[in-house]
Amino acid sequence: MPAGMLLKSEGFASNLYDRAGHFTLKRFCTGNALPYGAIGLPVPLETFTAYGLAFQRELVPNVNDKVVVGLDRLTEAFFERVSFVGMGSIEFKRDSRTGQFLMIEPTVGRIDGQEEVATLHGANIPLAAYLHEIGLPGLHVGEDSARVIWRNFFLALHVSKRRSLAAEA
Repeated sequence: MPAGMLLKSEGFASNLYDRAGHFTLKRFCTGNALPYGAIGLPVPLETFTAYGLAFQRELVPNVNDKVVVGLDRLTEAFFERVSFVGMGSIEFKRDSRTGQFLMIEPTVGRIDGQEEVATLHGANIPLAAYLHEIGLPGLHVGEDSARVIWRNFFLALHVSKRRSLAAEA
């Protein structure tokens, strides 16, 4: 996610799991004088990232902090070997005992939330895939007019209230 983005989940639903349930986002925000709301106050990416790093330092201190490269080559080699053409990806997990990356799940044709984002920006992913498969050129996607990619009632209400207060000032 780019800097400045907001999580789509509410504060109460943005906790990382610890068995005791003590290291919550609310506790982290309170301890660091950061704004927090269970509902209606979007969580900035920067806040959640800081929370995640603090969570890791306190509860999972022995994390191997190496950057992994080369999975793109493994993914491309797999897709080439099975003659795959189209939209897809592969989920890998690292075996902590051996350090080896294991393929967990190839994902073919499942586009999840990407479809909504693409549609809001004028792209029809299923149609693009179909046109590709039958050998026709893809469609031109024009410049998008709106940058909204998630609709959240509480966020919209919060923004509306802020705008209203700003207009009164």
